[in-house]
Amino acid sequence: MNAALIYNPAAGGGAQAASQPHAVVDVLVGMGYAVDLLETTGPGSAGKQAAEAVRRGAQVVFACGGDGTVHDVLQGIVGSGAALGVIPFGSANALARDLGLSMDPVVAARQQATFVPRRVPVGRVELRGQSRFFAVMAGTGPDGALVYRMLAGDKKHLGRFAYYVRAAWMFMGRRFRAFDVEIVRAGETETVRAVEAMVVRVADMGGLFRGLADHTRRSVVDSMELRLVLVKPPAWLSLPLGFSSRWVGMQRWNPWVRVLTVDEFRCLGEGVDVQADGEWVGRGPVRVSLIEDGVWLMMPDES
Repeated sequence: MNAALIYNPAAGGGAQAASQPHAVVDVLVGMGYAVDLLETTGPGSAGKQAAEAVRRGAQVVFACGGDGTVHDVLQGIVGSGAALGVIPFGSANALARDLGLSMDPVVAARQQATFVPRRVPVGRVELRGQSRFFAVMAGTGPDGALVYRMLAGDKKHLGRFAYYVRAAWMFMGRRFRAFDVEIVRAGETETVRAVEAMVVRVADMGGLFRGLADHTRRSVVDSMELRLVLVKPPAWLSLPLGFSSRWVGMQRWNPWVRVLTVDEFRCLGEGVDVQADGEWVGRGPVRVSLIEDGVWLMMPDES
């Protein structure tokens, strides 16, 4: 079977990490794959490389990196016949954890021997006439603004700690205005006010974001569900409270947070920052929805 392994050389870190993509290739070759090893050349390059690999006949495209690398590769294979494989090689790796993969790239590659491709829905963010796809999460408001700030910051050096520091700094020094969110569920539309709106499609985001996911379920990545988390105004109260309640894992008791399952939602606020899979994608207004059977994903064989 033909495959491509697209890896982010900026992920991982350390001298030993530089050799791991080659070790992963050796494992995949031993499993019968003919692997084309591709190094990303810059931000966003993985999507174009994935699309080109599919055109050359790749049946599986393995994203070797963090959730950002998975996000980029996803852009190049949605709607194609190729499957997305995940090899964790970054800091967050939420999708890899959701799939039950080891955080050791070589061990994770060996686990792929028992994985099979399954058609799953994929998230879609539509703004300014363009679309971006997501696998793990998407949101508007402070989390989008935080990601935007991190683009020029120290995320790659400090990892999750950088998010915590930046978030605390932003909450103290910036005023976040409320915006209208139009919710569609079961054919009915409801408009509410919020200062943050986020959907999460994995069982555990980890770290500061662990309170956003539903720990009673293994995953919703293969379901047509969008689990929407809304933070109500006023921002000066709800955002610091939300930050602290996530930290201690008590968000479910936060009265300024509403969690519901929706078909789609639209953020109607002009200029509100938007992120998908932890990558800043622009500013609203924005529509977030799901594409049924949007991508093939290498998943554990549950048969």
